[in-house]
Amino acid sequence: MVIFACGNPSRGDDALALCLVDGLAESQALQLICDFQLQIEHTLDLAQQDLALFIDADSHCLSACQLQALSPQAMPDYSSHSLHPATLLGIYQHHLKQPPPPAFLLRLRGQQFALGTGLSVQAQQTLQTARPLLQSLLTQPCVHFWRQHCNEFIYPSTSDPQTHSDRAHTAVARDSSAL
Repeated sequence: MVIFACGNPSRGDDALALCLVDGLAESQALQLICDFQLQIEHTLDLAQQDLALFIDADSHCLSACQLQALSPQAMPDYSSHSLHPATLLGIYQHHLKQPPPPAFLLRLRGQQFALGTGLSVQAQQTLQTARPLLQSLLTQPCVHFWRQHCNEFIYPSTSDPQTHSDRAHTAVARDSSAL
């Protein structure tokens, strides 16, 4: 199994994923990859894996944390700057000519992403909620078990879903089209 924890420790709640996996030990059964954002090169980290978990901060998450099953998504003009996990799965499938491993996205609600700030109080509460869920998933690394935990909401919100990396990709695409 591979876990991708995406975030920037210098940008407040963007560090949520990194804080959540802090202290996890890699083993033969678990590969841990921490990076600011997903890149095309991470496609190769999916090879030979039987399960993948992407963890990212999300200011529009409907709850403190939300687990979603992912499917490969084709994106004709993808950016090498930042990728959504589903796009990374699509790139894997397209270039390696085989289906990617079953994959899930654990979205962690954050609200403060300013440079030089620490975790918000809400983000600290999110961590308290997410830790038992992550522990449960690691104890049962089975697709069927993980699917049972999909879309579990803990602290309801009215925002629409969009991961932090989605917002960055949208901003880059918007800025590029203005040129």
